Amino acid sequence: MRLDNKTPREAIDILVTARDLILDEKAGIVYIRPRNPPPPGTAKAPEAEKSLEEAVASLFSPAITKAYDSVLDYQARPETAQKIAKAKKALYDALIAEGFTKDEAFRIILTNQELTIPNAK
Repeated sequence: MRLDNKTPREAIDILVTARDLILDEKAGIVYIRPRNPPPPGTAKAPEAEKSLEEAVASLFSPAITKAYDSVLDYQARPETAQKIAKAKKALYDALIAEGFTKDEAFRIILTNQELTIPNAK
């Protein structure tokens, strides 16, 4: 199955309908279950589970790949790299000014992923 120009929710609704599943939404959480589950004690058919997993993966993989590619393309621009470097340097300096050791500040900078710029085009 290939779907283009669909929101994630539209894609899920199409999959649910195509696989004759039931979708329940409670408190903002979406639950998907088989319409006719196997009787208790009956082993599930692994190929059916795997094919649904594969369908979901193939549905969302292109969108996720495109999103990551866009972020990486943006971050690869020289002007973006300069902005990120300035922001990390400012954060490092602020951490030192607040009393962190140079080593602590450096480790925080290494683990801080908040400095990537979201929704950039």
